[in-house]
Amino acid sequence: MSFSPVEAALEGFRFIRERPQAVTLWMAAILMLNLATAAFRASPWAAPLGELYDLTSIQPVDLQALLALAPRLAPSALLSVFLSLAGLCVIFPSMVRALLREDGKTVLRLGMDEARMFGLFMAVVGITFVAAVLLGVVLGLLAGLTAGIGLAPVFIGLATVTTFLLPVFIGIRLCLGAPLALDTHHLNLPAAWRLTRGVFWRLIAGLLLGCLMCGLVWLAATVLVMSVLGVVSLVSGLGWEVVSQWLIPSGHTLIEQFAPGPLVREIIDSALFAIIGCILAGVLVHAYRKISGQPAAEPAA
Repeated sequence: MSFSPVEAALEGFRFIRERPQAVTLWMAAILMLNLATAAFRASPWAAPLGELYDLTSIQPVDLQALLALAPRLAPSALLSVFLSLAGLCVIFPSMVRALLREDGKTVLRLGMDEARMFGLFMAVVGITFVAAVLLGVVLGLLAGLTAGIGLAPVFIGLATVTTFLLPVFIGIRLCLGAPLALDTHHLNLPAAWRLTRGVFWRLIAGLLLGCLMCGLVWLAATVLVMSVLGVVSLVSGLGWEVVSQWLIPSGHTLIEQFAPGPLVREIIDSALFAIIGCILAGVLVHAYRKISGQPAAEPAA
Protein backbone atom coordinates (compact mmCIF):
# COMPACT_ATOMS: atom_id res chain seq x y z
CA MET A 1 0.00 0.00 0.00
CA SER A 2 1.31 3.47 -0.91
CA PHE A 3 0.96 6.78 0.89
CA SER A 4 0.81 10.50 0.20
CA PRO A 5 4.01 12.44 1.04
CA VAL A 6 1.91 15.57 1.66
CA GLU A 7 -0.37 13.78 4.13
CA ALA A 8 2.70 12.27 5.81
CA ALA A 9 4.27 15.71 6.23
CA LEU A 10 1.05 17.03 7.79
CA GLU A 11 0.46 14.08 10.15
CA GLY A 12 2.52 15.66 12.94
CA PHE A 13 0.50 18.88 12.77
CA ARG A 14 -2.71 16.90 13.07
CA PHE A 15 -1.42 15.22 16.21
CA ILE A 16 -0.22 18.54 17.67
CA ARG A 17 -3.68 20.03 17.11
CA GLU A 18 -5.46 17.08 18.67
CA ARG A 19 -3.01 16.33 21.51
CA PRO A 20 -1.29 19.57 22.60
CA GLN A 21 -0.75 18.18 26.10
CA ALA A 22 1.49 15.45 24.67
CA VAL A 23 3.65 18.06 22.92
CA THR A 24 3.83 20.00 26.18
CA LEU A 25 5.11 16.87 27.95
CA TRP A 26 7.78 16.36 25.29
CA MET A 27 8.74 20.02 25.50
CA ALA A 28 9.19 19.65 29.28
CA ALA A 29 11.26 16.48 28.79
CA ILE A 30 13.49 18.16 26.19
CA LEU A 31 13.84 21.19 28.48
CA MET A 32 14.95 18.96 31.36
CA LEU A 33 17.43 17.22 29.06
CA ASN A 34 18.79 20.56 27.81
CA LEU A 35 19.16 21.86 31.36
CA ALA A 36 20.91 18.66 32.38
CA THR A 37 23.29 19.13 29.44
CA ALA A 38 23.94 22.74 30.47
CA ALA A 39 24.61 21.61 34.05
CA PHE A 40 27.01 18.94 32.72
CA ARG A 41 28.91 21.55 30.69
CA ALA A 42 29.31 23.67 33.83
CA SER A 43 30.35 20.74 36.04
CA PRO A 44 33.81 19.29 36.75
CA TRP A 45 32.67 16.15 34.86
CA ALA A 46 33.05 18.04 31.57
CA ALA A 47 36.63 19.13 32.29
CA PRO A 48 38.26 15.94 30.85
CA LEU A 49 36.43 16.50 27.55
CA GLY A 50 37.83 20.02 27.40
CA GLU A 51 41.30 18.64 28.12
CA LEU A 52 40.83 16.07 25.35
CA TYR A 53 39.92 18.83 22.90
CA ASP A 54 43.00 20.83 23.91
CA LEU A 55 45.27 17.79 23.54
CA THR A 56 43.94 16.78 20.09
CA SER A 57 44.03 20.35 18.76
CA ILE A 58 47.82 20.43 19.10
CA GLN A 59 49.89 18.46 16.58
CA PRO A 60 51.59 16.12 17.12
CA VAL A 61 49.28 14.68 19.76
CA ASP A 62 50.95 13.97 23.12
CA LEU A 63 50.12 10.24 23.43
CA GLN A 64 51.50 10.04 26.96
CA ALA A 65 49.22 12.83 28.16
CA LEU A 66 46.32 11.24 26.27
CA LEU A 67 46.84 7.90 28.03
CA ALA A 68 47.07 9.65 31.40
CA LEU A 69 43.75 11.38 30.67
CA ALA A 70 41.93 8.16 29.64
CA PRO A 71 40.83 6.98 33.14
CA ARG A 72 39.15 10.34 33.86
CA LEU A 73 37.80 10.64 30.33
CA ALA A 74 35.69 7.46 30.27
CA PRO A 75 32.96 8.54 32.78
CA SER A 76 32.69 11.99 31.18
CA ALA A 77 32.44 10.52 27.69
CA LEU A 78 29.76 8.01 28.74
CA LEU A 79 27.69 10.72 30.40
CA SER A 80 28.08 12.98 27.37
CA VAL A 81 26.99 10.19 25.02
CA PHE A 82 23.99 9.39 27.23
CA LEU A 83 22.85 13.03 27.23
CA SER A 84 23.39 13.25 23.47
CA LEU A 85 21.39 10.10 22.68
CA ALA A 86 18.64 10.49 25.31
CA GLY A 87 16.50 12.60 23.01
CA LEU A 88 16.84 10.15 20.12
CA CYS A 89 16.42 6.98 22.17
CA VAL A 90 13.88 8.09 24.82
CA ILE A 91 11.89 11.14 23.71
CA PHE A 92 11.61 10.31 20.00
CA PRO A 93 10.33 6.75 20.71
CA SER A 94 7.69 8.33 22.96
CA MET A 95 6.58 10.47 20.02
CA VAL A 96 6.44 7.52 17.63
CA ARG A 97 4.60 5.38 20.19
CA ALA A 98 1.97 8.09 20.80
CA LEU A 99 1.42 8.59 17.06
CA LEU A 100 1.01 4.84 16.59
CA ARG A 101 -1.65 4.50 19.29
CA GLU A 102 -5.28 5.28 18.55
CA ASP A 103 -5.70 7.01 21.92
CA GLY A 104 -2.48 9.01 21.48
CA LYS A 105 -1.43 8.18 25.04
CA THR A 106 2.01 9.58 25.82
CA VAL A 107 4.52 7.59 27.87
CA LEU A 108 8.11 8.51 28.67
CA ARG A 109 10.11 5.56 29.91
CA LEU A 110 13.42 3.73 29.67
CA GLY A 111 12.76 0.14 28.63
CA MET A 112 13.27 -2.43 25.91
CA ASP A 113 11.69 -0.28 23.19
CA GLU A 114 14.19 2.46 23.96
CA ALA A 115 16.99 -0.13 23.87
CA ARG A 116 15.74 -1.22 20.44
CA MET A 117 15.89 2.39 19.23
CA PHE A 118 19.50 2.59 20.39
CA GLY A 119 20.17 -0.72 18.63
CA LEU A 120 18.57 0.62 15.44
CA PHE A 121 20.69 3.77 15.60
CA MET A 122 23.89 1.79 16.14
CA ALA A 123 22.94 -0.65 13.37
CA VAL A 124 22.40 2.16 10.86
CA VAL A 125 25.74 3.74 11.84
CA GLY A 126 27.52 0.38 11.65
CA ILE A 127 26.01 -0.64 8.29
CA THR A 128 26.78 2.79 6.83
CA PHE A 129 30.38 2.63 8.08
CA VAL A 130 31.01 -0.86 6.69
CA ALA A 131 29.36 -0.04 3.36
CA ALA A 132 31.34 3.21 3.08
CA VAL A 133 34.65 1.44 3.80
CA LEU A 134 33.96 -1.31 1.25
CA LEU A 135 32.81 1.15 -1.40
CA GLY A 136 35.78 3.40 -0.67
CA VAL A 137 38.20 0.49 -1.10
CA VAL A 138 36.61 -0.53 -4.41
CA LEU A 139 36.57 3.01 -5.80
CA GLY A 140 40.11 3.59 -4.54
CA LEU A 141 41.34 0.48 -6.34
CA LEU A 142 39.53 1.50 -9.51
CA ALA A 143 41.05 4.98 -9.28
CA GLY A 144 44.51 3.44 -8.97
CA LEU A 145 43.97 1.00 -11.84
CA THR A 146 42.61 3.68 -14.20
CA ALA A 147 45.10 6.43 -13.31
CA GLY A 148 47.05 5.71 -16.49
CA ILE A 149 44.07 6.47 -18.73
CA GLY A 150 42.93 9.57 -16.86
CA LEU A 151 39.84 8.13 -15.16
CA ALA A 152 41.14 8.39 -11.58
CA PRO A 153 39.43 11.80 -10.97
CA VAL A 154 36.11 10.23 -12.00
CA PHE A 155 36.33 7.53 -9.33
CA ILE A 156 37.60 10.00 -6.74
CA GLY A 157 34.60 12.21 -7.54
CA LEU A 158 32.29 9.19 -7.21
CA ALA A 159 33.82 8.44 -3.80
CA THR A 160 33.08 12.01 -2.68
CA VAL A 161 29.48 11.86 -3.88
CA THR A 162 28.80 8.46 -2.35
CA THR A 163 30.18 9.66 1.00
CA PHE A 164 27.10 11.89 1.17
CA LEU A 165 24.56 9.75 -0.68
CA LEU A 166 25.27 6.40 1.00
CA PRO A 167 24.15 7.42 4.53
CA VAL A 168 21.03 9.01 3.02
CA PHE A 169 20.18 5.85 1.07
CA ILE A 170 20.71 3.50 4.02
CA GLY A 171 18.93 5.87 6.42
CA ILE A 172 15.86 6.07 4.15
CA ARG A 173 15.74 2.31 3.56
CA LEU A 174 15.84 1.64 7.33
CA CYS A 175 13.88 4.67 8.58
CA LEU A 176 10.69 2.66 9.11
CA GLY A 177 12.59 0.45 11.50
CA ALA A 178 11.65 2.86 14.31
CA PRO A 179 7.84 2.55 14.05
CA LEU A 180 8.19 -1.14 13.16
CA ALA A 181 10.23 -1.85 16.31
CA LEU A 182 7.83 0.09 18.54
CA ASP A 183 4.76 -1.50 16.95
CA THR A 184 5.97 -5.12 17.03
CA HIS A 185 8.41 -4.81 19.97
CA HIS A 186 11.10 -6.44 17.83
CA LEU A 187 14.08 -4.95 16.00
CA ASN A 188 13.86 -6.39 12.49
CA LEU A 189 16.18 -4.68 10.00
CA PRO A 190 15.37 -6.96 7.01
CA ALA A 191 11.64 -6.29 7.51
CA ALA A 192 12.27 -2.54 7.74
CA TRP A 193 14.30 -2.72 4.50
CA ARG A 194 11.49 -4.62 2.75
CA LEU A 195 8.88 -2.09 3.90
CA THR A 196 10.61 0.70 1.98
CA ARG A 197 10.87 -1.27 -1.25
CA GLY A 198 9.08 0.61 -4.02
CA VAL A 199 8.38 3.71 -1.91
CA PHE A 200 11.92 5.07 -1.61
CA TRP A 201 11.22 8.28 -3.53
CA ARG A 202 7.90 8.84 -1.75
CA LEU A 203 9.71 8.54 1.57
CA ILE A 204 12.30 11.06 0.42
CA ALA A 205 9.53 13.41 -0.71
CA GLY A 206 7.66 13.00 2.59
CA LEU A 207 10.79 13.60 4.68
CA LEU A 208 11.82 16.58 2.55
CA LEU A 209 8.35 18.09 2.93
CA GLY A 210 8.54 17.36 6.66
CA CYS A 211 11.91 19.11 6.85
CA LEU A 212 10.45 22.03 4.90
CA MET A 213 7.61 22.26 7.44
CA CYS A 214 10.20 22.17 10.26
CA GLY A 215 12.12 24.97 8.57
CA LEU A 216 8.97 27.07 8.27
CA VAL A 217 8.17 26.52 11.96
CA TRP A 218 11.72 27.49 12.92
CA LEU A 219 11.58 30.56 10.65
CA ALA A 220 8.24 31.69 12.11
CA ALA A 221 9.57 31.27 15.65
CA THR A 222 12.75 33.19 14.78
CA VAL A 223 10.77 36.06 13.26
CA LEU A 224 8.49 36.17 16.31
CA VAL A 225 11.39 36.17 18.80
CA MET A 226 13.31 38.80 16.83
CA SER A 227 10.20 40.97 16.63
CA VAL A 228 9.70 40.78 20.39
CA LEU A 229 13.38 41.55 21.00
CA GLY A 230 13.16 44.48 18.59
CA VAL A 231 10.20 45.95 20.45
CA VAL A 232 11.93 45.45 23.81
CA SER A 233 15.14 47.09 22.55
CA LEU A 234 13.17 50.11 21.31
CA VAL A 235 11.07 50.49 24.45
CA SER A 236 13.95 49.95 26.87
CA GLY A 237 16.48 51.99 24.89
CA LEU A 238 19.15 49.36 25.53
CA GLY A 239 19.77 48.65 21.87
CA TRP A 240 19.43 45.49 19.78
CA GLU A 241 22.85 44.01 20.61
CA VAL A 242 22.40 44.24 24.38
CA VAL A 243 18.89 42.75 24.31
CA SER A 244 19.78 39.90 21.93
CA GLN A 245 22.88 38.99 23.98
CA TRP A 246 20.58 38.57 26.99
CA LEU A 247 19.52 35.18 25.58
CA ILE A 248 23.09 33.88 25.21
CA PRO A 249 25.07 32.44 28.16
CA SER A 250 28.06 34.67 28.90
CA GLY A 251 30.15 31.75 30.23
CA HIS A 252 30.12 28.13 31.33
CA THR A 253 29.41 28.47 35.04
CA LEU A 254 26.10 27.30 36.53
CA ILE A 255 25.02 30.88 37.27
CA GLU A 256 25.72 31.96 33.68
CA GLN A 257 24.12 28.86 32.15
CA PHE A 258 20.94 29.22 34.24
CA ALA A 259 20.52 32.99 34.02
CA PRO A 260 16.99 34.20 33.08
CA GLY A 261 17.91 34.90 29.44
CA PRO A 262 19.47 31.51 28.66
CA LEU A 263 16.57 29.81 30.46
CA VAL A 264 14.07 31.62 28.21
CA ARG A 265 16.08 30.54 25.19
CA GLU A 266 16.10 26.92 26.41
CA ILE A 267 12.30 27.01 26.79
CA ILE A 268 11.87 28.35 23.25
CA ASP A 269 14.31 25.81 21.79
CA SER A 270 12.61 22.95 23.69
CA ALA A 271 9.20 23.90 22.31
CA LEU A 272 10.62 24.04 18.78
CA PHE A 273 12.39 20.69 19.08
CA ALA A 274 9.20 19.08 20.42
CA ILE A 275 7.21 20.35 17.43
CA ILE A 276 9.93 19.42 14.92
CA GLY A 277 10.31 15.95 16.41
CA CYS A 278 6.57 15.40 16.22
CA ILE A 279 6.50 16.46 12.56
CA LEU A 280 9.30 14.05 11.60
CA ALA A 281 7.82 11.22 13.69
CA GLY A 282 4.49 11.88 11.97
CA VAL A 283 6.07 11.33 8.54
CA LEU A 284 7.50 7.94 9.58
CA VAL A 285 4.37 6.73 11.39
CA HIS A 286 2.00 7.78 8.58
CA ALA A 287 4.19 6.05 5.98
CA TYR A 288 4.54 2.93 8.14
CA ARG A 289 0.81 2.55 8.78
CA LYS A 290 -0.10 3.07 5.13
CA ILE A 291 2.60 0.75 3.79
CA SER A 292 2.20 -2.04 6.34
CA GLY A 293 -1.57 -1.75 6.68
CA GLN A 294 -1.16 -2.18 10.43
CA PRO A 295 -3.73 -0.67 12.81
CA ALA A 296 -2.63 1.47 15.73
CA ALA A 297 -0.41 -0.43 18.14
CA GLU A 298 -1.96 -1.80 21.30
CA PRO A 299 -0.40 -0.79 24.61
CA ALA A 300 2.48 -3.06 25.61
CA ALA A 301 1.67 -5.58 28.27
